[in-house]
Amino acid sequence: MKNKKSSENPLLQDSVRIPFHVIQAEHVVPAVREILAEATRNIELLTSIEEIPTFDNTLGRMDDILEQVKTRIAPITHLMSVAETPALREAFNEVLPSMTEFWSKITLNEQLWIRLLEFSRTDEASSLQGLKKRHLDHTLNEFRRSGADLVAEDKEILAILRLELSKLEQKFAENVLDATNAYSLLLTDLSQLDGLPEENKVLACQKAQAVGKEGWLLTLDHPTFEPVMKYVRSREVRRELYVAYVTRCRDGDFSNVSIIKDLLNLRRKLAEILGHRDFVDYILENRMAKKGEIAFEFVDDLTKETKPYWIRDIAHLREHSQE
Repeated sequence: MKNKKSSENPLLQDSVRIPFHVIQAEHVVPAVREILAEATRNIELLTSIEEIPTFDNTLGRMDDILEQVKTRIAPITHLMSVAETPALREAFNEVLPSMTEFWSKITLNEQLWIRLLEFSRTDEASSLQGLKKRHLDHTLNEFRRSGADLVAEDKEILAILRLELSKLEQKFAENVLDATNAYSLLLTDLSQLDGLPEENKVLACQKAQAVGKEGWLLTLDHPTFEPVMKYVRSREVRRELYVAYVTRCRDGDFSNVSIIKDLLNLRRKLAEILGHRDFVDYILENRMAKKGEIAFEFVDDLTKETKPYWIRDIAHLREHSQE
């Protein structure tokens, strides 16, 4: 039974329409804690029942539990993508370790894995067809790929690696957002925006006014960046904005250089503990290429076959730019 505070938390409301207008950063931590605690209790109940495992009481029940977690946390991750604030970021980072630990424990839960295997050996599982058969096969494969068969010591190491990866990935995303927001280009000559639709000029003017400047302020967010790159005739303006966009986080306060190195190192360790040569092979195992070397061969062959046409098209573009 939900207490009064829970019932008042918009993130805990089972409503088809998500009440984004009332969700605040203060709702995140208590909501996520309750969502994960409830799901953990339900997983424990699932693994403790003594009934013969069936699709409905095992795989189907697990799906229902995990889907509810995803559905309830989705508004938070969505807000982090489109309307992040310092308070929301702080709240999200507070619960990030708990969310990472929860999802990591699902595939490393020995009792849950045993029950799934027991169901896979039943007559019902053998008679599954179509989507249900595919779903069972996929679930078993994903559990194995996620470390379900590892010994306890390796499971602990894997959980630590996943936690460190989640923190680094979040910091990487924060740096990209902060670097994007930190850049601006102030133009004082309207002719530099020739070609830009009027509504985008108005937006640039409003941005300048908002920071007490006269002129037109260009930023790297997509509502500004994409129209500028598509419509503005000035090559100098397009180039300056483009270079700023593609060089974000290379240095300075929001540098991601060391984070990328750490991510690559942790991903290599994760792949190795899961029995793969490297992270590329791990990712491609269930995909068409299967192995990294095959993917690289494809890219090399594609480059070789398309380079003459690239050279031709570049020459045409350069000719056109001089007209």
